[in-house]
Amino acid sequence: MASEFEVLRSNINGNFYYPLGRDLPHSTSDEAEAKNWGYWQNQINRASLVMLLEVGIISRQEARAIAGAQLDAEAKQAEPDVEPFTDIMPLEKLLIEQCGQMATLIHTGRSRQDIFATLNQARLRLSVLDFAQNLNLLRENILNIAKDNVETWMPAYTNGVQAMPITLGFYFWAFLESFERDF
Repeated sequence: MASEFEVLRSNINGNFYYPLGRDLPHSTSDEAEAKNWGYWQNQINRASLVMLLEVGIISRQEARAIAGAQLDAEAKQAEPDVEPFTDIMPLEKLLIEQCGQMATLIHTGRSRQDIFATLNQARLRLSVLDFAQNLNLLRENILNIAKDNVETWMPAYTNGVQAMPITLGFYFWAFLESFERDF
């Protein structure tokens, strides 16, 4: 029986549920949606391959063979009927099918946990950037409302009691200031 942390992917009323750490069905932007687990695994593999060659851990011939297998694996992942990868093992299997055990050299000096941490950090970075972009749009809209209502008077309240009148622009400016402070 699966624990609460090992939720199996299932389709309930058209909604997909994924194990923790896997791709969620809703991303923060089209870019974040496109840059799924498979995308980042491929980027990490490319970077690892360059590093291994540059520091002399693998030969140029081995790097070429593994790079060719990596490009073939990326082409297979791009096929329309292939589900996006949510783990490194299917990608490693494709690499081994293409160039044999030599493909496992790409894991020299790294672990699945390293890959998991790196790709999650990359994906979270995109989410934070998307959030910041949307927060800036909100700030821009609040600023426009404030500018359009510099002369729109309204009652202000202190502890539920009507106080001195203020402008709607001033009221919205207070929200803008709070976003400025926290941004």
